[in-house]
Amino acid sequence: AELNAAVSLSQLGRDVSWISAVGNDAAGLKILYQSKRIGVDTSSVIIMDEYQTGEYTVDFDTFAIEYRRSESAFANLSHTMLDLSLREYMQNARWLHISGITPLLGELPRGVWSTSMALAELDGVKISLDFNHRPALSNWNELWGIVEPHLRRINLLTLSETDSRKINQMYQLTGENATLEDILVAIQKNWLVTWIACTVKQSEADGSQKRWSIIAGPQEVVSSRGNPTVHSPVEPLGGGDAWIGAILDGMLSNMPLNNNLHRADKYAALVQSSPGDLSTIT
Repeated sequence: AELNAAVSLSQLGRDVSWISAVGNDAAGLKILYQSKRIGVDTSSVIIMDEYQTGEYTVDFDTFAIEYRRSESAFANLSHTMLDLSLREYMQNARWLHISGITPLLGELPRGVWSTSMALAELDGVKISLDFNHRPALSNWNELWGIVEPHLRRINLLTLSETDSRKINQMYQLTGENATLEDILVAIQKNWLVTWIACTVKQSEADGSQKRWSIIAGPQEVVSSRGNPTVHSPVEPLGGGDAWIGAILDGMLSNMPLNNNLHRADKYAALVQSSPGDLSTIT
């Protein structure tokens, strides 16, 4: 997920570094080759001989997914393995982007995850966190319990509609009939996160998809609900990560939130107009 966002930012002309680990195998080397080709700096990615790149298989009869990640290279990555310190790798960075997938992959990646946030906060690097709950990795409450203590250091928190409504119900922030926009405003005020974002995807009867989004910030809440992007995804992968990449690019350019939101919706739709989850849209 983090690599998808990095690729989108690189395609949009930003200098991006990806900190990760892959196995010394065909899958890992292909990922590195494709990332470098697009312009992502992979100098801090560790290639491990003793562990494989994480994989999963899909049963297309039942659509069940089987993950093999517990002994993957990334699940065994510690920040002490990096050639330079984690702080040196993030020197001069303006944003750190992470997801809720990482801390569920093992104690070592969780350590990289939490340490990177602590160092970013120390050095004034803004932090973007995509909650991105994956049921195959944990129940929702477990991930929320890991993320919630860090919320006051987050600058951009991206949630799904389901996440937003669960948080609202858990803490009774607003009434039962509150709009999604009202809920995001309440979450933003309760945890003092600079910006809370939510992307919404609605399937239409003709097979198309309606995409719109919301950002609640300290001064305003902006929504593209009234001006959604309607498209027909070739493959429904990578849209959320591309949306985050475009939003961060717009924030780096000080783009007005309303314009940034609509542009990010369009960008996510364009990324899903071709197979795969890596952006090909410059």
